[in-house]
Amino acid sequence: MPRLIKSSAAGTAIVSATTHLAGDTDVADSVVYCGVWQAPQQARYRAVINPANENVLAEVAVAGPVDAQLAISAARQAFDQGPWPTMAVTERAQLMQRIAGLIEKDAEHLARLETLNAGKTLGESLGDVGNVVATFRFYAALLETESASVNSHAPAHVISFNQREPVGVCALIAPWNYPLLQAVWKIAPALAAGNTVVFKPSSLTPMTAHRLAELLAEAGLPAGVFNLLCGPGDVGELLAASGDVDLVSLTGGAGAGGKVMRAASGNFKRVALELGARIRTSCLPMPISKWRWIKR
Repeated sequence: MPRLIKSSAAGTAIVSATTHLAGDTDVADSVVYCGVWQAPQQARYRAVINPANENVLAEVAVAGPVDAQLAISAARQAFDQGPWPTMAVTERAQLMQRIAGLIEKDAEHLARLETLNAGKTLGESLGDVGNVVATFRFYAALLETESASVNSHAPAHVISFNQREPVGVCALIAPWNYPLLQAVWKIAPALAAGNTVVFKPSSLTPMTAHRLAELLAEAGLPAGVFNLLCGPGDVGELLAASGDVDLVSLTGGAGAGGKVMRAASGNFKRVALELGARIRTSCLPMPISKWRWIKR
């Protein structure tokens, strides 16, 4: 039976239901705001399917407009009033290293979730998790070495230097094909720079995102810095349209990208779109040994 954990704290919400897969593997399904798992406001859930056998892995909370606004508000408050943006870069780097260590420790569990939910081979999933660990460690190391740079070409009477500052609230939307790795390629640099995040995974492959949310909290990430929403494409449009979101980044199809761009155009936020990648494969009902190659 799913387990729901609710919070009555004002302005916080995370939706989480936990069930068991074959082999007693725990998986979480839900929405997270401000570090607390809470049921979705509209009490809607969506089945998550194992593509290998079409069995239901879990039921994931479907975020609606109210959930989206709660997540945005939590991220906005965490950025404007919380310690994360102003934290010393060495402290942020240490926390990023802790996150990497927890993911590495949980690699087999994460890989199994990825394989069950996305249909990857276990070997490929383990490789993806290794790259996830490396990504967090890369940005931790970058934080430890990066500093403001002085412009040596300025006149003698002028002090000129580059000071890097976080953008603010980042809405990050990832695709289904590399669920955890694509997520972390967005999340790790955003966190390293001192931003707060509202993350929306693909509604088809949300399982490892939920586990990542748990690991981020375990590492000590301040409440509201990372918020998780699962839902259809219109949730992404709500994030893009919000004036409290400073940047939106989407990897996905051209149709989704167009909707996000149009939604964001009214408030001039920063928009990053990676769209339209295709790998075309022909599946034939015969073994390779029986293929006949036609020479032209």
